[in-house]
Formats: sequence, C-alpha cells, structure tokens
Amino acid sequence: MKKLILLALVALVAGAAFAETAPAFSGDFEYTTQFDFDDEAYIAAASPDASINLNGVVDEWSTVNAEIESTSVTTAADGDVAGLLQVNQFTLTTDVTGALGVDGPVGVSITWGALTFQADDYSGKAGYGDIEVPSETNTYIGTELTFAIVEKVNLIVSIAPSTYTDWDGADDAVFGIEAQFMVVDGLDLNAWYITDTNAGFNQIGLTAGYGSDMINVGAAFAMDLEADTTGFGVSVQYVMDVLTAGVAFKAGGLSDTVDFADVASFDVNLTFVAVPDVLDLFAAVAVPFADISDNLGFEAGLDFFLGATTYTLGYEYNTVDFNSPDNGAIDGMFFKVFAEF
Repeated sequence: MKKLILLALVALVAGAAFAETAPAFSGDFEYTTQFDFDDEAYIAAASPDASINLNGVVDEWSTVNAEIESTSVTTAADGDVAGLLQVNQFTLTTDVTGALGVDGPVGVSITWGALTFQADDYSGKAGYGDIEVPSETNTYIGTELTFAIVEKVNLIVSIAPSTYTDWDGADDAVFGIEAQFMVVDGLDLNAWYITDTNAGFNQIGLTAGYGSDMINVGAAFAMDLEADTTGFGVSVQYVMDVLTAGVAFKAGGLSDTVDFADVASFDVNLTFVAVPDVLDLFAAVAVPFADISDNLGFEAGLDFFLGATTYTLGYEYNTVDFNSPDNGAIDGMFFKVFAEF
C-alpha cells in the first residue's frame, strides 16, 4: 500500500509538472491525548491524525486529486501504536460543458478513479460536529457525475461498477445520489441517499446549515434503512464580540428497541475570547434525558493560538465532545494540537 501511495504521488506531481503548474496542497493535522488519572496506565487514548489533498492541474478543464489519510491510535491496553496509511481517493475530474464550450444553465462535470462518496454535511456550522450524521462509503473504483443547475442546485450521482459482483446481485452495488440547494446567501440544504452493503448501511438523510456574522444554525437527520435506526440533531450558535454561546439538541441510534430518553441530550457551551487571536476559554455541559446523576457531562479548558495552529488543554467528565477529543474516553485531562492548511 505504501508503494502504491508513493507511485500515486510521483505520478501526480510529475503530471502537474508537465502541465507547467505547481501542485496545490491542502489538509489538516490533529494530535490528541487524553489522560485518566484513575487508571494506572492513565493514557486513555492518543491519536495523531492527518489528511492531505494534493491537486494537480492537467489543463483548463481537468484536475487530478489524491487524498491521503494517516491515522494511528495508542490505547492504555498495551501502549502499541496501530497505524494506517491509505489513499482515500485518487481521481481525475473534467468540466465537460466547459471543455465542449457549452454555456448554458446546466454545467456538467465527471470524476473517474478511486473515490469515496459522502454527502456534504452542513450541520457543523454551529460548532457541534458531533451531531453530524452522513456516512461515507468505502473507497471503490467508480465514477461521479455532477450537474450544476443555474448556480443554485447541484445534483451529484455516484456509482461504483467494481462492486457489481454479478448482475443479478444489484444489492451488492454501491450507489449514491445527492441534491444540494443553495437557497439564499448563507443557507444550504442537502438531501441524499447512499447504499453500501459492504460498509453496512443503506441511508437517506437531510442536513441544513445557515451562517451569518451573528447566528449560525446546523441541523441533520438520517435514517439507516439497513439497521432501521434514526439519528438527528440541531444546534444554534450566537456570536458576540468576545462571547460565543451555543446550544444543541441531539439523539442518535433511535429504533424500536431504543428509548428516546436513552440517546437524547441537550448541550450548552460558551467560548470567551480572553485575548484576541491568542487565548480563548471554553466550557460545555451535556445534559442527558436519562440518568442525569450518572451521565451528566461537562468540559472546560482553553485554546491557545500560535499563528494558525491551535493548542487545546482541558478536562472532560463523561462524554461531551465539544472541544474534547471524540475518542471514546469517558473523563480526564485532554490535550490537542490542530492545524489546517
């Protein structure tokens, strides 16, 4: 796999060089560690994660893209590091209508290669990424068609022919369709259907997001038709000069055998700008609908900014996952480094 990654990167860089363009890099890096001082091993979880997108321009109408992701996790069980380095996508995308010189209300582009289909998620606009519900397929050899309609609607269709093991087994196919609506400035809606029996889901869903200088709203809903479960969440964020306040209401994994109160919670968070562009203070409370005395969660800490890199230090009791790592650790001190480029 590592040889494949290196060959893919060499091919991409070489292709960009022959096209007399420099490849463009983007991505993010996150390192998290959480300590549980009640445990003799005390390291509850540690994980450095990174993803890199490398883009090369073939010509005015076509680009190639490689998305590489590295994930490794250390647990208190044995201290070993389990590493994973993989190419999530390696694709060629062409603006079909642009290359043909067609100027009309509908633009068409097509993507070929090893790709992963995931619906866009707008629910994180209000700062609560953990209410997100869209699932993503595994990576397959396939194609994706995008229709841009009057700059207000995107219709995306993805299919992976390599998943058709036989033509009578259509249930084995990986398929996705997504409609994105840019309703007004700042308001986005998205509806999708994705099926991937290899990954174990068959899902329909809807996300919505609205963003402005003062108010941000995110909402998500999904139903897994394979597992017969439902999840949803909504969050609202109010931004003032030095204080940002947020609330969220969410429930996941609802089914005929799971009570609403067992999976629902109401969350509140505050972020205070102590020193602009240098230091933020934050606190969050997660109030469950059931067993509040046992499951009430809270976290508090600070964000310290060094240029574009954020250093976070805090404490989490029970699972909150506001600024604390989403790593399954129940409580303890946590430390996080994050950079996006």
